[in-house]
Amino acid sequence: MRPAMHAVSAFASERFLLVEDRLHDFAVRHGFTLLRTAFGFVFFLFGFLKFFPGLSPAQDIAEQTTGILFLHLVPPQTGLLVVAVMECTVGLCLLTGRYLRQAVWLLAGTMIGILSPLVLLTGQLFTGPHGLPNLLGQYILKDVILAAGVLVMAAHTRGGKIAVPEAPDPAERLHRTAVAARHRTVVPTRAPDGLRRPGSFGEVVRASTRTQPQRVGSTVRP
Repeated sequence: MRPAMHAVSAFASERFLLVEDRLHDFAVRHGFTLLRTAFGFVFFLFGFLKFFPGLSPAQDIAEQTTGILFLHLVPPQTGLLVVAVMECTVGLCLLTGRYLRQAVWLLAGTMIGILSPLVLLTGQLFTGPHGLPNLLGQYILKDVILAAGVLVMAAHTRGGKIAVPEAPDPAERLHRTAVAARHRTVVPTRAPDGLRRPGSFGEVVRASTRTQPQRVGSTVRP
């Protein structure tokens, strides 16, 4: 009974590592594109709603914020229209993948306006029990995730890439070695062209073009 359970556990571990490797490979190859598309969709949708009074749930807070930022020199409706244009422009740039560097700068300015209510309108956002954020405050607080995403896109537009680390993780190497020993096979992994990761998640070794010599009797052939 124990050997059968041992074999099932080894097989399940191998399958999990294969799935993990494929998810890792997919994330490295397509993660930024999905992030850019998600940002573009959200910003375009939220900006589009602001063109129609009463449709956007953030209309009131946006009008108050723009009024303070523009020193009440611009009518609230005009300030909301400016925000709508900025958000739709950012959304279209991100969805199409064009003018990304300009879009990131515009997005950074938009994020200042989005997060400024945490400082300018604190009294309206933290009226929950024990001074905790209410629903509107939670709506604004979640945008700190968007700010982190802006940093990722800013790095990518200047040539930053997600790179597989060259140094293998010792714990992962030990785990894979144990799984391979139990199953008597090396767990295959996927890697970019020209690279291979021999049995260690995250390890990158350039494939060698030299062939190992083969010993035949007492003669070594190249």
